[in-house]
Amino acid sequence: MDALARLQAGKHDPIYTLLGTDGAVLNYFVSRVVQAAPGGGAALRQDVYFDEGGVEEALYTAFSPSLFGDHTVVFLRRVPLQSSSGKGKWDSTSLEDYVENPSTCATLVLQVDAEKLDERKKLTKLLKKYPILTCHVEGTEDRLSVAKVIHPELIQAFTEAAVVELAKRCTSVTALLNEAEKLRTRMAGATVDDAVVREMVVDLPEDGIFDFVQRVLHGEVGRALSTRLDLIQSGTDDMVLLAMLARHFRLMWHAKQSGAGKEEAKALGVHPYALKRAAEDASAWPSGLMEKALILCADTEFRVKSGRWHGEHALEWLIACLGTLKRSSSRRNRAQ
Repeated sequence: MDALARLQAGKHDPIYTLLGTDGAVLNYFVSRVVQAAPGGGAALRQDVYFDEGGVEEALYTAFSPSLFGDHTVVFLRRVPLQSSSGKGKWDSTSLEDYVENPSTCATLVLQVDAEKLDERKKLTKLLKKYPILTCHVEGTEDRLSVAKVIHPELIQAFTEAAVVELAKRCTSVTALLNEAEKLRTRMAGATVDDAVVREMVVDLPEDGIFDFVQRVLHGEVGRALSTRLDLIQSGTDDMVLLAMLARHFRLMWHAKQSGAGKEEAKALGVHPYALKRAAEDASAWPSGLMEKALILCADTEFRVKSGRWHGEHALEWLIACLGTLKRSSSRRNRAQ
């Protein structure tokens, strides 16, 4: 991570942009920014959410010198700079002006719930003058490596086999560290081995398949493919993922057409919670868009079962197509 190396070398940038939602990774980097702030000593940290205080509160804080003369690190969370933010248009002029002429008494850290920024926005072009970091950690080995950097004392409570097993069962560094803390507390200081992890931590396929489906539904192609890879490495077949994805779209369709009550769930032979969740997901998919998604799923299943396509390539193709479908719908909604 070049920006982290620069901080450790005493080189501090006035603005940083963080991509992703992995809280442990985000907070680790912001804490390093606070510790490496100009002037010596730790800076003051102020968190602002875009949906609450908005840009104006963040910029007001950045331009307001501390009474004690301390440097301020303003962490503006959930800035809608991704192409499918769903926030509609918002006036980014004041933030653009700030990026062109940042405060000398503060550091501004922006966080975006996405893997990449919307390249069409003027603000994105301006932010490229400063570090942009991807804080979504893909792959079991990488998550484990980052966790060891963020909280080495916690990881030392585990055998190597145990921490590898734990990393396989978690889809983020945050989840990994949270589960590790719970296990360490439960074991009351005793070393945690892999048998304990297998007994007490839910295996990735149960939660991972849910995460996989949700990431596809939200058009997060990169994260969906990363989760798919973790699931495959843990023994889940591509055909299982394809079937679960198609099943969820069918449940979404039934929920939108017939409702999501207990009677509807009983008639379909599914758990009421599964149908309720499908109904919640269906609210973000217009009927016409869902019809196209169902056709894509059906075509993909047919081509795989008939031997025309290989399961791996078919699933990757379907994920990409559904992501494109979702993003194109979001763009049309913003244009209206």
